Amino acid sequence: MLIMGCLTSSIFSFSLPVLPFFSNATLISRCRLYVADRKFFFSDHLSLYPMKPVIHVYFDVVSPYSWIAFESSCRYSKRWAVDFRFVPAFIAGIMQATGNSPSVRLPAGKKYMVKDIERVAHHFQVPLKINNNTFTAVLEKGSLEAQRLLTAIAMRSMAGVDSSNSVFSSPPGGLLEAVARRLWLRIWSTGEDITTNDNLRTVLQGCLTNVDQMDGLLVEKGSTSVKNALRSNTESALALGAFGLPIFHIECNGQSSMVFGSDRLPIIADLVGEQYLGPLKELSAFQSDLK
Repeated sequence: MLIMGCLTSSIFSFSLPVLPFFSNATLISRCRLYVADRKFFFSDHLSLYPMKPVIHVYFDVVSPYSWIAFESSCRYSKRWAVDFRFVPAFIAGIMQATGNSPSVRLPAGKKYMVKDIERVAHHFQVPLKINNNTFTAVLEKGSLEAQRLLTAIAMRSMAGVDSSNSVFSSPPGGLLEAVARRLWLRIWSTGEDITTNDNLRTVLQGCLTNVDQMDGLLVEKGSTSVKNALRSNTESALALGAFGLPIFHIECNGQSSMVFGSDRLPIIADLVGEQYLGPLKELSAFQSDLK
């Protein structure tokens, strides 16, 4: 029984040396030493194969620059050996906590933003457009319900994963990407509302066919667990030093860095040992929309 326990503890494909007869205490001691030796062996060798960098992208769909960061991350997830994760956060909570204010509240800031949106939309091939409802959405309606919906989706994508020491997030290519993109299109392209359940259902209908799944997400977004999860994500952003969105949290080779802004991918490339390849327009999700 003791020998079987020793073999089980090893778990690796190594043959145990032939053991002469020992007392139970001696045998247990030698088994422990053997397993410890195997662990050191694997620890030393696994260090030669470091884990891929992880980039958490914190965003809010009310932020146009979050959209640029989001689309850029989707594209670079197909080019870099990096794990991107999208983290819904609440920009209004970040602004309030840090005493920051949207630049569009200033006449000069609003004037600049109108021109800048046109430039970045062209450069990154994203259908950003200032419309009649844009500033109402940004300054009055906000995005709380939409961000809670995205958080509910992120929580579902992490089902079965221990999230006690992590943020609630989702990788590119899943439901969160599709829903977030449609939410941005409504605010920043077609000028439609994203605050009511009916409008959020319309968004979900463009991404899902299962009515029960849609209903479930709309119910879950109002739950205490989802509200707490969005609050936790927002607090995590603040703990990293956020004063607005988007931010990137980069974990690479044991180092942790926070980078603010949608145009910082050249800097992020340096941090993760990759090459910046420009806006990657050929990977835009909006090829047909912008022709």
